[in-house]
Order: sequence, then C-alpha cells, then structure tokens
Amino acid sequence: MKTPNYILVFALVASACSDDATSTPWQFQEEPPLEEEPIVEPETPDYNAQWAGIWRVDQPTHALYEATWYEFRSDGTLLELQTEYLGGDGLMEIGFVSRCNRYTDASNSSPTCLEWSPTCTFGDSWRAADEHTLLISGECSDSQDRTIELTFDSNTKQPTEIMVENEEWAHNGFQWQWTQCDDLENCRLF
Repeated sequence: MKTPNYILVFALVASACSDDATSTPWQFQEEPPLEEEPIVEPETPDYNAQWAGIWRVDQPTHALYEATWYEFRSDGTLLELQTEYLGGDGLMEIGFVSRCNRYTDASNSSPTCLEWSPTCTFGDSWRAADEHTLLISGECSDSQDRTIELTFDSNTKQPTEIMVENEEWAHNGFQWQWTQCDDLENCRLF
C-alpha cells in the first residue's frame, strides 16, 4: 500500500515542531565566506623621486651671471632657497617664463619678441607628470596663477619645451641651465 503524501508532510512538520531536547530546530548553514584575494594594483612609478632635491637654475652665458637655487621636496613643495647675481639690481629669480604677445615684422630676419607679458615665476608646488615633464605652479604678473609645464631632454636634463595653458612660452632671459646638486653648498659656482 502506498502512503499518501499528506501523511509524509505531516510527519515532517511534526518532527520539526517537537519539544524534544535532542531535536535541533531547522537552521540554515551559512557558507563560509570566500577569502578575498587582495587586489593587486599596478605599481605607479614615482616620477617625483628623480626630481626631488636641490637644483641650481642659472644663466651661465650671461656675463653678469644669475642663479636661483630651489629645493624640490618629495612631497611636492617647492622652495626658493636663494637668488644671486653679479650685477644689476632688482633681478627676479631665474625660474621664470613669459608669453610673447607681439613680434617684429621682419621679412628678412627671424622675428624678435617686442612684448613679453605676462611673466610667471615658479610658485610653491610642483609634481612630475612623467620622467621628462615637470609641472610647476606659477605666480604670474597679471595675478592669475598658471601651471608651467617643462619638458626636459633626457640626455641633457635641460628644458626643451615650455608650455603654459597649451601655449608655447619661453624663458625670455639668457639661456638657462638646470643642475641637480647634492646640497646647497656644493651647488655654488663661486
């Protein structure tokens, strides 16, 4: 004889509701949590490390010689340590760039800039966008702060391109030179 299905259901319900101490109420067994594998982020190169330290930015081809020493701290702080020059008064620091607003109309010679404005000096912060590019905050003569982007030649460590707000600007003094030093005292020429 075949047992009716409702009797089996009744027996199951009755055993679940039993007051017997040996009976265990129904419990769902939780699956143990899966151990999460740590997410391995690709290591980002620290481009700032190669630029951090003391730098002398000077104009060695100018007979009166001017130089400014900067400390590029690894936290992105930029300090002007000292500016020296052999002649003239009121020379600003050598870390500056300018935009040319008006060129001569020279048909038989290379054009010369007649009007440089604004001029931006190095501000108080910096970062390296990559191994060839420094981004330096600029404090500008028109009271508008701008980012100065310097692209360096990998062999000479000298700036080959100066961009500000997607425009090509220039260091409009004498040719400048960048030299990384171990410390300020060993970074002097005189």
